[in-house]
Amino acid sequence: MVNSETQGRLVDDLSKAITGNGTVDTGSVTALDAAGAYAVQAALFQRGDYAVAGFKLSLKPDGAYSAPLLFVESGDRYAHVPDIGVEPELALTLSKDLPARETPYSRDEIVEAIGKVSLGVEIIRSRFSTPPAWPLGLADFMSNIGYLVGAELDRGVLAEGFDLGQVRVESNGTVLVDQPAKHPDADPVAALVAYANGVPGPFGPLKAGQVVTTGSVCGAVKVPSTGTVFVGLLGKEYAFSLS
Repeated sequence: MVNSETQGRLVDDLSKAITGNGTVDTGSVTALDAAGAYAVQAALFQRGDYAVAGFKLSLKPDGAYSAPLLFVESGDRYAHVPDIGVEPELALTLSKDLPARETPYSRDEIVEAIGKVSLGVEIIRSRFSTPPAWPLGLADFMSNIGYLVGAELDRGVLAEGFDLGQVRVESNGTVLVDQPAKHPDADPVAALVAYANGVPGPFGPLKAGQVVTTGSVCGAVKVPSTGTVFVGLLGKEYAFSLS
């Protein structure tokens, strides 16, 4: 782990990049391990006085990693900033707490703890000048700006191997993405199972009411200009403005 002075400098630099829509020179940052990245994450979250409304999870060979979502809402107007993008996703809202326990949770138990599934749109922007090596991206909340929860979807989407159909993303009527939707883990619940059965991150175990996302169904989509963004999946739509 890097020393506290170096870590504190990264907290300052990322905080300025988040609030001022700037970037941090990736080449100037000392590599962090996961513990160090989580420490930076926690310090940034405290400094920003955010509320823990949900998490984005990333499944790796050694387990699931997490970052808190900086906001979770269902609004229709947000700021357009350089390099902003969106990720169409499945938003999983928990109806039960998932405290750490000795007996591992089964997949069925995790599915039962999901109260509803909705069309989710993650708003993203990396605060690093170039893509950082893992796990440095954890420190930047895995590029999260915030999260939008749209219309409810059928719970059948949680089934392993479910066909998600086409995903479509438009900006001012220009089609940016129109392709088969595919979850990066194949199973949209896999990262949630791994996280619930692992060591909780700096914000503790998962709780009822929190929204969890486990990956984009088409990757990140850059939004080049201000205007209306449209996301469509499984017959549901979410439209909002970036200005």
